[in-house]
Amino acid sequence: MRYLLGTSCGEIYMIAFDLKLLFQNSNTNCAFDNSQFMTVEFVGSSLSSCSSLSYLDNGYFYYGSLTGESFIICLTNENTGVSERPYYRVVRVFASLGNIQDLCLRYEGNKKGRQNELIVAGGKGPNSNISILKKGISLNNI
Repeated sequence: MRYLLGTSCGEIYMIAFDLKLLFQNSNTNCAFDNSQFMTVEFVGSSLSSCSSLSYLDNGYFYYGSLTGESFIICLTNENTGVSERPYYRVVRVFASLGNIQDLCLRYEGNKKGRQNELIVAGGKGPNSNISILKKGISLNNI
């Protein structure tokens, strides 16, 4: 049995339990060290603060954040060689406008082909960003 945990610091850990060993020792009523049936493995870091972690399928997870970018990540069996994320790769990044701190509407006047822009300062702490919203749903971070 394995569980994936995301922290508010942007780290991911996997906790694995060897239930066979646990049930074997509980049936014989012998004392054992808890570390024999539970292991904690560092999966990676350098993500925004985690508020939700959902399993999608085939090793893919949705890593959601209220204060920064959200991600779809894929767990790998072997080390990727990247020190910050040794056991996962980022498949897709979802930009966040969460926690809007300030905004400004930029008007282009009567220039043909120009459109209004909404400049938004959002995020929290290290997950802060400045985004420019134009007509439609596209998003550009600077």
